Order: sequence, then C-alpha cells, then structure tokens
Amino acid sequence: MSDRCPLCEGPNHCAMADGAPNAARCWCMITSVPAALVRRAQTMTTDVCICAACVTRYKEQRAGEADDDDE
Repeated sequence: MSDRCPLCEGPNHCAMADGAPNAARCWCMITSVPAALVRRAQTMTTDVCICAACVTRYKEQRAGEADDDDE
C-alpha cells in the first residue's frame, strides 16, 4: 500500500500503509470516506488510501453543492 494519496499525491498519513501496530486506529478506519471518492481513486490505482485533506475537500464541495441547490 502506498503512503501517497492517489488523488493529490500528497502524504496520506495512513497507519495501515505504514504497517503501524495500531493501524486499526488510523484516521481512515474511523472516518466515513464517500464511496464516489473511493471509486475515483480506484480508477487511478489499486492503492486507494486517500488522504484526510482530499476527503475533507470532497465533503465540503458536496456540502457547497447542496447549499447551491437551496437557492
């Protein structure tokens, strides 16, 4: 597993990718990663450890789109 995010190529800070003994406590194991974002990453690589920044950015963009629908 890569230590780089397949979407932005920045560090993903994933304990699973690092092989850390506490990998089950990694941020990615306790955060909801949108399926659409995972699918997008899977089209680029089989190493789909997306970084927290990309997950946050995606959720903020989606929230902004929902706000636009209210206008």
